[in-house]
Amino acid sequence: MQKKNVNINVSERVVSIANMINDNNNPAVNQIVIELENRGKLFVSYSSLICYKKGDIVYLSSKWNFSQTTRKHLYMFMRDELGWQNIKKKKDVEQLIKESNVLILVNQIVF
Repeated sequence: MQKKNVNINVSERVVSIANMINDNNNPAVNQIVIELENRGKLFVSYSSLICYKKGDIVYLSSKWNFSQTTRKHLYMFMRDELGWQNIKKKKDVEQLIKESNVLILVNQIVF
């Protein structure tokens, strides 16, 4: 799927905020999962909203590929929070962007 030249506005209320847990079973600094009402989820890396799940659609910010740290934790979010177990590297995400009607690449996610 091609990139949509849009911004996505998140308007759901926050239910919980937690640091991601890294591979060493410790809280990952600056890597946050926000659970929203209506079962929505946000992944935030540092201060950037990277990924937003709303219903059956997942919006991926164009900032997803900003750094190795952001990508590493995005892959964890996709596996642990979205159930996409086969996401392990950049190529997996790029393939999903091209072939999926569930994952939509957008300019920016705004909360």
